[in-house]
Amino acid sequence: MNIRKEKLTVFYELAMIMFAFLLIDIMLFAGLRSYFRAKFSDVKMQAIIDESSDWKEKTDDPCKWAVYGDPDAKDTYIKLFVSCPDSPSSTNTLDLRAIRGDSYDDLLSGYSKLHGIEGLIINGDGALTGWGKLINNSESRWACYVGVEEITDLRAKVSPKSEVHCLYANKKDINIIRNEISR
Repeated sequence: MNIRKEKLTVFYELAMIMFAFLLIDIMLFAGLRSYFRAKFSDVKMQAIIDESSDWKEKTDDPCKWAVYGDPDAKDTYIKLFVSCPDSPSSTNTLDLRAIRGDSYDDLLSGYSKLHGIEGLIINGDGALTGWGKLINNSESRWACYVGVEEITDLRAKVSPKSEVHCLYANKKDINIIRNEISR
């Protein structure tokens, strides 16, 4: 009888310890859940997605960085080639699912954000007038092409699986360079 009483006492003590752990777990779960719900907001999440980190190196050269490799995107990728006069060309393969929006403007904005490029300027007509340190002037300008067709309005919808060439060159040389690209 004495042994049975000891077993019940041990069982009772174990049950109380397990109950205490369960109570602590429930309180911890509920507390952390309410804490993270209070801390989370759609505005903060959107800021994390849309803004570049303060620690990221900023640049004014659109050709400084490149995204190499092929994304695991069967029909939703685009090849972006950026050519600048004083630096090597940048070859990029981007998954369109990672770009917010579906226009060429959104593509260039996403590329700029990804690489920390400041100063993307698209005028009211949808033309690229400046990117980084390279601003259209009387001698040189930006031009973007899909194949041999110039993109006159960057607000147009992106065609998946296409190659977009954006180049900054002397106005006289742009047609020559465009013909070189199309080969």
